[in-house]
Amino acid sequence: MCIRDSEDAVRHLLSVTSSLDSLVVGEAQIVGQVKDSYKLACAAKTTGKVLNRLFHCAFASSKKVHTTTSIASGRVSVAGVAVELAMQLFADISSAKAVVIGAGDTGQLIVQHLLQAGARAITIVNRSYDRGLSVARQYGIDARKWEQLDEQLAGANIVIAAASVQDYLFRKDSFKRIMDRREQGNLLIVDIAVPRNFEPAVNELDGLYLYSVDDLSAVVEQNRKARERDMTRGMEIVLESVTEFMEWFGAKDIGPLIGRMKEQFAQIARNEMDRFFVGVREEASCKDVMEDMVNRVVNKLLHCVIKNVDTVARENGATEAAKLVDSIVRQAEEITSESGGKEKVES
Repeated sequence: MCIRDSEDAVRHLLSVTSSLDSLVVGEAQIVGQVKDSYKLACAAKTTGKVLNRLFHCAFASSKKVHTTTSIASGRVSVAGVAVELAMQLFADISSAKAVVIGAGDTGQLIVQHLLQAGARAITIVNRSYDRGLSVARQYGIDARKWEQLDEQLAGANIVIAAASVQDYLFRKDSFKRIMDRREQGNLLIVDIAVPRNFEPAVNELDGLYLYSVDDLSAVVEQNRKARERDMTRGMEIVLESVTEFMEWFGAKDIGPLIGRMKEQFAQIARNEMDRFFVGVREEASCKDVMEDMVNRVVNKLLHCVIKNVDTVARENGATEAAKLVDSIVRQAEEITSESGGKEKVES
């Protein structure tokens, strides 16, 4: 398990939420998953001021990354580009019947991309029916036995093949028989298997468009280069947000510390007034005037101190400013304790 803390933890959460640290960079579902986790934490009352601020900072960063860059567009995997191609050729992919051949890692990635694109009628066909059924149940799609593959292809609009085989699953002649059975319109076949599942000559059949992994690789490379530029900009946005959060985190205690400092300075003034106005001076007519004067002096001194704190915060960061105020508060508390414990000045 990797454990992160302090600024590293903040940077990790923001980059993950912005989908810059994901298997599929730019995946929009990531921020939804983080929001769901945050809602659970809120319901369990395990968040507080700092975590609430941190997660909302993460959500704002994610929104900025996705709205100011193109990181969520342009697939960077062959499986993603295959589905992107299907989306271009089918105006309403939700009504298209898609068949995925192969239930391995690539097959599952295809299913994920299809679901994200809005496809609803998805069937997976795998040599091991149990394996295919397991994947189907995981993603809420249909599964069919290997012996039913021809039947499924005859009724499909989109076929994406990623089966691990040593020879072609279909050659031109065998696939022509499937095409002759079709009552549907055009068929899109995207063969991303290595080695290929479909003989290249299959593309010569009417009403069929066959794309191979070689056809998609150039698109993948173009998308990857564009994505790299977006990732750089995205990380700049994240790092800016990390800096802002760390500044807030360092400064979150300054306000209360400033309040304590004012309180201690005022207490020192009261202690000195009490020590002075004793005996015959206790009823002196100038007492109220002197009290006002002392308070004005204390407030002016406080103003000078606070200005210096602001300078330290601006030049060295909020954390250093908080340390300075904390040090002043501690010294003022010592003075308050000393002045409060000494004997009063008699006339």
